[in-house]
Amino acid sequence: MKTFSKTQDILLKNLLFKLTVLILLLGNGIVKAQSAADSSLYIDKSGNTWLKGRFNLMATPRTKVHPTSPFAMYVTGDITARDKSIQFRESSGDQGIGFTMNAIYTAGSSTSQDLNLEVTGEGSLIFKTMDKPQMILDKNGKLNISNDLYIEKVLTANGDTKVNGELQIYKSLKLAGKVHWDDYRSINIINQPNGSYMEFKNTMTSGTGNANGGFRFTDFSGTDPTLRIRNNFVGIGTDDPQFPLHVGKSQNRDADRYTKNDQSNSISLGYGPAIIRSPDDFGRLFSSCSIFSSGDIVTKNAFISTSSSLYSDVRLKKNLKLSSSVQDLEKLKQIEIVNYKMIDTIADDKAYKKVIAQQVQKVYPIATNVSFGTLPNVFETASAITAQKDSLYTITITKTQNLKVGDQVELKCNPAKDVNVEVVVVNKNSITVKSAIPLNKQQVVFVYGTVAKDVLTVDYDAIAMLNVSATQELARIIEQQQKMILQLNKQNAEMKNENTKLRDEQAATKVTLDQILARLTPLEESKAKTTLTIANTAQK
Repeated sequence: MKTFSKTQDILLKNLLFKLTVLILLLGNGIVKAQSAADSSLYIDKSGNTWLKGRFNLMATPRTKVHPTSPFAMYVTGDITARDKSIQFRESSGDQGIGFTMNAIYTAGSSTSQDLNLEVTGEGSLIFKTMDKPQMILDKNGKLNISNDLYIEKVLTANGDTKVNGELQIYKSLKLAGKVHWDDYRSINIINQPNGSYMEFKNTMTSGTGNANGGFRFTDFSGTDPTLRIRNNFVGIGTDDPQFPLHVGKSQNRDADRYTKNDQSNSISLGYGPAIIRSPDDFGRLFSSCSIFSSGDIVTKNAFISTSSSLYSDVRLKKNLKLSSSVQDLEKLKQIEIVNYKMIDTIADDKAYKKVIAQQVQKVYPIATNVSFGTLPNVFETASAITAQKDSLYTITITKTQNLKVGDQVELKCNPAKDVNVEVVVVNKNSITVKSAIPLNKQQVVFVYGTVAKDVLTVDYDAIAMLNVSATQELARIIEQQQKMILQLNKQNAEMKNENTKLRDEQAATKVTLDQILARLTPLEESKAKTTLTIANTAQK
């Protein structure tokens, strides 16, 4: 038997395929084969085939409605699976491209071939839906996506990234260049096992020349930092955050006023620019404001400032009535001032001379409020942690008397920092809690105490105003007493004057009496002599 080489075998099979197609076309009377090169179907002696007009191939019987005037090439058949699809391969069969229903794929025996879409000229690669361009890749490699971009795994960009719409990431995002965000949209991480979150991470450490690394977010100007994150410190309006949260600018840009020697007649109390145009024109509009909060600001430690200001405009108030200073003085006298120290001496070991909220609540309840906080009613390091199932952990401690099932308890952990857990079981020397972090993997677990929603706070401003009213009453009393003292002093002076007159009159009377006595003495002596003479005469 005669054998063929591999190349000859491929050529023979190709020729047989073409002849079969030709026989099918001839059998249906669609075309007629002729020998001239300008025929509708022409096959030369080398096997090269020319086909003029449209090519209409029906691999299986057609159903439903099809175009009456087929396109330049119109092929139908059962091509839903790859083994029944249309393929074009190179002669070796290793590389190729295939077409199935709604899909283009790489065909061939090679498992490492690429699928290339190439524009050889100056044009762009355009992807359309609903006859509208949705993604355009131009000759410079710039990709323009006109709608939202959804990525389910990893997006890696080695150059700059510019987003005009919404970028939604299901797995991770890796960007090596700058990111330009030109729309008010967001990046979302979706369907995370332990809750959704977005993570920005700078993997370079200070040891790799990144001492001033972190993240820097700027506004449209691209110069002043709007948000700076570095070494776990967050800076707003500063490139050098020195605190966990450092707000470095106020609205009137105080530093500029100093560096430019701006000594204009202005003040910095209010929201916005503040300029005094005359002694009676005060524009106190918070020009020095760095942080504005629509709600409460809560801190576990002190507020430190050079001054404070509270809203007190009469236009904000109603039911105005002067307070009774007499009653206020009586209330102030009942408030007890106590010397004390905090239970948590680790955070605060200072001595205080202040009030106790519960005592103030009895005397002056308007000066107390209810807030939330953590009570140090355990304040003990766990001696043992035992992991149970379903994220439950048993913590061995001695102070469990103030705890009950359902309490939220704050733990100070290392390295996990502050963690809130729920108490599910309370025993004499242990509690069982439900925790989202592995407590048994922590080096230290310090049980701080119960997170309470009924912690009393004191409005020291209210007490200060009570003191003002009481002081005004004392001032009124003092003023009355001063008037009384003046009156008494006047009366005393008048009495002194009367006493002086009496003393003078008494002295004058004494002089007169002395004079009378001086004149009576000779008379008495004369009387005595006369009496003696009369007596002697009578005896004789």
